[in-house]
Amino acid sequence: MARRRQSAKTIDFTKQDGATRWFRNQPRSLSIAISARAALRVFQTFPSESEFILPMLRAIHLAWSTGVHPERAEELIACVDDVTGAFHALGSFAESLADESEAVAARVAYVAASATRVVNFEVGAAIATRLATRRIDVVAGNGAANIQYRADASMFEASTTPQAILCTPLWSHHYPVEIDAGWIQLTHDLLARHEEWEVWVNWCQDRINGRSSLGAAFGIAVATLPNELWKQGPAAVNARVKELIAEHTPPEPIPRPRRWPAVRSQSGYKDRSCAAGRTRCRREQSQAHRRAASAREASRQ
Repeated sequence: MARRRQSAKTIDFTKQDGATRWFRNQPRSLSIAISARAALRVFQTFPSESEFILPMLRAIHLAWSTGVHPERAEELIACVDDVTGAFHALGSFAESLADESEAVAARVAYVAASATRVVNFEVGAAIATRLATRRIDVVAGNGAANIQYRADASMFEASTTPQAILCTPLWSHHYPVEIDAGWIQLTHDLLARHEEWEVWVNWCQDRINGRSSLGAAFGIAVATLPNELWKQGPAAVNARVKELIAEHTPPEPIPRPRRWPAVRSQSGYKDRSCAAGRTRCRREQSQAHRRAASAREASRQ
């Protein structure tokens, strides 16, 4: 007898073995999507003073762009070694990170980027969701993360594509107040540095709200920024990302001129797009009304 697949609604994403078995029966694109969303959720709780802020954002951006633009995955996956190498350049997680919560968050982003290429992607996705769930439950409690991962997975079972899942609000089930407070504090601290951090704050906020990105070309342009630039730090990277946003943002559409409704006169329909035309038609209407009134008066006599 064929073994029935387990429904996403019953998966406990805090248990790695069960989550791995479930991800093994799913396409890689879904593992990438759920891992990227897990990384962004846990990033909202990250301390702003960490030196891993920029590498985390780089990893989340790579995983997210790969999930949203699978047709360009080959170009994006080519950047995985550079992205994961940025973590190793700062030292091991155990030695470089201030506490366990910081290490967990950084590990989730690292795994999310790695899941775009590794053979056993289902293991990476299970690790990402388990670690993210552990961190979020410490902050928000009530199994908020596990419920949200089930909601993400259920969308796929309801025929929503992984790309479409990445374009839905990050907390579609329930946005924990504690996570929102942590995100507000993180954005406040980053913006106070005056290093153009608004480019990443806005990018993250758009993903949290479920807005669409600027397209594959923008995603690849950011992902393929040279390592030499990333090594220069946030100010240099953020300034370049700001330029890329300007380059890939479509221009505002030119508003169409207002056209006044046509009014029938003795000479036919007149264009209402200019003041002279409006004045001429009002004069013709007035003349027509006077002629009609004179005709009625004559008929009574």
